[in-house]
Amino acid sequence: MSKALKSDKPLNAKINKNFFILVLENPKENDVKNTKITSANKLSEYLKDEELKIRLFEEVLGNGKYKTTRLIRNRLKIIFYSK
Repeated sequence: MSKALKSDKPLNAKINKNFFILVLENPKENDVKNTKITSANKLSEYLKDEELKIRLFEEVLGNGKYKTTRLIRNRLKIIFYSK
């Protein structure tokens, strides 16, 4: 087994350490059963907007809630669960 690499993005590492991230694409068309668990790095690929990602992560880290749900552009539902 290979050793884990240290992240070059500390904000992503902090999110992965403290939260489970669930993503549902096209929530109006897809069922909740199609929700996927993902990491902060993979979430960046879904969002394709660095400023939005940073603002979202800082909001989630700062609010202190157990569950945070965001709907991005009516095509992406993101749920953060605190560990």
